[in-house]
Amino acid sequence: MRAITLVMVLFQTTFAFSQTKKIVNLLNKELAKEIHHQKDANYCGDKFDIVHHFSVKDSLFRMIVIKTNPVTYQPEEDRIVQTNTKILSIEIRKKNNYDNSFYTEKQEIDLHRIKAIAKDIHIMFETEENAVTITSMAQNGEKKIRKSDLFFLYLSAEKHNEYLADEIVKLFKKAAYPIEKGSWHD
Repeated sequence: MRAITLVMVLFQTTFAFSQTKKIVNLLNKELAKEIHHQKDANYCGDKFDIVHHFSVKDSLFRMIVIKTNPVTYQPEEDRIVQTNTKILSIEIRKKNNYDNSFYTEKQEIDLHRIKAIAKDIHIMFETEENAVTITSMAQNGEKKIRKSDLFFLYLSAEKHNEYLADEIVKLFKKAAYPIEKGSWHD
């Protein structure tokens, strides 16, 4: 019985990994289209260069859990709990329109914390509150870190592409990260 359970867990893990890879491949394919659209004279979105394409890395989240007595509220037991997470990230380089300098911006999100995909000029993931970590590095080395509930995919050029949301929702579901399709406006 244990052997069957182990085989099923390994199969599910391998299947989820391949689905995660499909998500990354689709996002990078769409990003390549966006870069191509930037060369068009009529392109009206923000221009950027890719420093690091979309990728997913495994991360280990550790926390100490303290069990307390419900009557005395005194600690009774503590233990370390760890969870594997998958972090989606992308890093781009943009021009600062105020002083013509450049800066890099890296976004990171745990796939479990993505709630929906939506479009309002840009395509984005809607996430739990403060789930996205955005690290900006100015040309002079100044670093800023902020949190957000939107993970921008840097996709805005294509119109009438709601099929993309449907495909991403389907891939996330197969990878065991169910998300919804939010508002979609061109």
